[in-house]
This record gives sequence, structure tokens and C-alpha cells, in this order.
Amino acid sequence: MTHSPFLAPGRLWLAASFLALSNFIVVLDMTVANVSIPHIAGSLGVSLDQGSWVITSYAVAEALMVPLTGWLALRFNDDPRAAARSFDTLVQVAVSPISVARGRYWRGRAAEASGQDPAAHYRAAAAHPATYYGQLAILALGSPVLRRAG
Repeated sequence: MTHSPFLAPGRLWLAASFLALSNFIVVLDMTVANVSIPHIAGSLGVSLDQGSWVITSYAVAEALMVPLTGWLALRFNDDPRAAARSFDTLVQVAVSPISVARGRYWRGRAAEASGQDPAAHYRAAAAHPATYYGQLAILALGSPVLRRAG
């Protein structure tokens, strides 16, 4: 595999080090936020339930990073296997049709980039035709996109 100057081996190690450090900081931040909830809620004069928005915001931010990591691996690192692992993780933890379709669609793109047949992944995403990625998967399979009446 050839690397672009942006991802030369030295820079790749640097990027991996920053990624490891940022993962450590995320875990540390979540720990601090969990321990601080009673103090945050007390300082703001709100209940513990209302103060738990801090943890929710951290969880949402982390949930957004999982598909982004796969996309970055696919787009800039030209590593469809790493991207596939990231998208497989997304599919395993996804509960909403939007997230499942997103994970399956991008898993299909990773399969396509690695020379594998993406049809099974696209069909799984297309099983959610009311979602954006379900529609993209339908297009990738060569089927006409469903249109809203009216």
C-alpha cells in the first residue's frame, strides 16, 4: 500500500498517537463528568436527572465519532479493512433504523473499496427505505429510489 505524503509512516504514527491520546481524554472526561454530576446539578440548582444532560451530551458526541472514524479510514487512509471494522461496530451497537442503514451502507462502500461484493450490505441498508442511507443503498443496487407521493 502506498501512502500519500499526508499519511507517510511518520505522520501515521503521529496521528495514531493523537488518536490514542484523544480516546484517553474522552474516557477521562466521561469519568470526571460522571463523578461531577451531583456537584454540577447542585451548583446549577437543578435535580440530578436534569444535570445528567452532561453525560448524555458526551455519549452523543462519542456516538457521532464511530462512523466518522470509519469514514476517515476509508477516505484518507485508503484502508477499507479498518473502515469495515468501524462500520461493523456501528451496526452492532445501532438500535435505530437510521444508524443501522448508515452502518450497512458504509460497510458496503468499504467492501466495494476492498474489491468484495457489497450487495449484501447494500440490501441490508435498503431494508430501511425511509432513511437517507437506505435510499442511497437502493440506488447503489440499481433500483429506482422511492419517492414521496404528492
